[in-house]
Amino acid sequence: MAKENEDTEYTIVTERDDKMISPIGSKSTVKIGKFLNPCVISFAEAHEVPLLPLLAETISYELAKWPSKIYFKGFRIPREKWKKWVDQLTPSCRLKWNQIIIADGIVSSVYKIELDKALIIGLAELWCPETNTFVFPWGEATVTLEDMLILGGFSVLGEPVTSPLTGELVKISDELHKERRALHKEKARKASEGAWINRFMGSNSELEHVAFLSLWLSRYVFPDHPDGLIRKEVFSVAVHLAQGTTIALAPAVLASLYANLTSLKQQVLDSSKLDLSVSKFDVSFSIWGPFQLLQIWAWEHFPPLRPKSPNSLTLGEPRIARWNNLKSKSKLPIVRSTLKNLENFQWRPFVATLNNWPCPLFYKEREELFDVRPENDELQSFFRCLRACEIFALNGSVEQYLPHRVARQFGFDQEIPGKFIGANATWELAWKAYEKSTRNGKLYIRSRFLESSSVTTRYQEWWKQSMSIREVAIKAILEEQGRSKKSSSNCSDAASKYPSQSNKNKFQSSGDEDSTVYKHSSSKPYNKSQDSSEGEDNDLTLSAKFKMQQQATSNRYTTSALSEEISKKRKSSTMESVDQKIAEKQKMHGNSIDNPITIR
Repeated sequence: MAKENEDTEYTIVTERDDKMISPIGSKSTVKIGKFLNPCVISFAEAHEVPLLPLLAETISYELAKWPSKIYFKGFRIPREKWKKWVDQLTPSCRLKWNQIIIADGIVSSVYKIELDKALIIGLAELWCPETNTFVFPWGEATVTLEDMLILGGFSVLGEPVTSPLTGELVKISDELHKERRALHKEKARKASEGAWINRFMGSNSELEHVAFLSLWLSRYVFPDHPDGLIRKEVFSVAVHLAQGTTIALAPAVLASLYANLTSLKQQVLDSSKLDLSVSKFDVSFSIWGPFQLLQIWAWEHFPPLRPKSPNSLTLGEPRIARWNNLKSKSKLPIVRSTLKNLENFQWRPFVATLNNWPCPLFYKEREELFDVRPENDELQSFFRCLRACEIFALNGSVEQYLPHRVARQFGFDQEIPGKFIGANATWELAWKAYEKSTRNGKLYIRSRFLESSSVTTRYQEWWKQSMSIREVAIKAILEEQGRSKKSSSNCSDAASKYPSQSNKNKFQSSGDEDSTVYKHSSSKPYNKSQDSSEGEDNDLTLSAKFKMQQQATSNRYTTSALSEEISKKRKSSTMESVDQKIAEKQKMHGNSIDNPITIR
């Protein structure tokens, strides 16, 4: 079995004749389709969207609501001193930055991206933590490693962000720690970003470059609590980069975004359970993470939601410069309406010609089959973008990356997504699988002029039925939760009306006399695999406090009434007949779907 897994691990594209529906037509035709693995042809083997309510669905049943204030701490306004420091180091360091794929990321940090809160909220309402995708009525889409490479300027290849330091590199890190501790002893008693700049900018010392990278990583790449301070967790990454070692920042940043989207959803649910009177408490919270990349992703993929006139690029500018200082203050109802319509979504925005922006080599004019050799960094990068795997953030938390669910974003055709089986354990195991090359394999690159791909008729039918079944299940779940909420008279109601002293301590001033800010007791992103409570403290977090109530509710939605409704849906479906008809059509054209052509 182990050998079989090893042999099939790099089979990322399957090619076969199939019955397809193009994006611009409603009629189906049999033609060659190219699908990302794992994909399946049986409804029973599909990796379904879980029967768990999206935030949008919970809100529609008035079981959750957005707080009056959310502070997106990951949106960083570039400071003038930082811009000056970038300008000072660019002449001497630009070549090295280019070599280790951080030049665009550093230059991007001097641009200002104006927050469009309604846009991020609208997307968060459709976030599915179990698949790390946005679930739209018309299908799934998500932020991918390709987006991290193109929009963030981060490398997909290189060493992991958790790489340890050895030898002389340890001494450099020790010096950074020493400098950080020294700032803590000064009047401000903290290693603030401003104090860090004053200490190192223009010093021409051996530590200046690594200190510069430490600030860049702390503020612009891995923003986290506490705000405005230099994070010691980034020192090892900064030392490696300063020494010319390429670090795979793209998967780490993407994992952080996934985790923080999940955290955002969870915090909305938790704050909604407080059910506090607005006249007494203005429930708010802060969220970290690189949400400006999510907003730029949305602007690229949803043209109706972007600013009307993107900036023209000058030669050498990163793509993010298109959105510098532009405003697009969307209204949430308009965002929700726009996201529901497939016609508003652009699957491959990066393949279009853009003046003064060099198109990556893996965006080819013609469809071609390439040898993907280990020394070919461009194709290796694109290969990593296409392969289902596990990625992890700077803190080692592991997330699933499932590009086969959104194959059309890479120019491939969409088939029913199969289940990805990951190690689901440590970052070490995740990295071991991630870093493997293609072993001189071959890979199809679709034409850049193919702006949108096709779906199989089987996928279209599966998605339609899945959404129909899901609608029944979610309705039953949320109606039961609503009844449970109304009939509940236990500590949930008592806590909401008469908060205990320990709960009151969770509310801290936001600096606004008319509001308070709700802050979770942990600054770490919400971890799906762990309970949100920490230690033995009786001052439980919101998730822990309502865990028993949530579990009781989840047990109720397996009632006979729900089971019967779902069973009726399945019995009335044409799952088997659809598969049989398509199989017959395939065989008529000389290529059975039971024996697909596979590209390794």
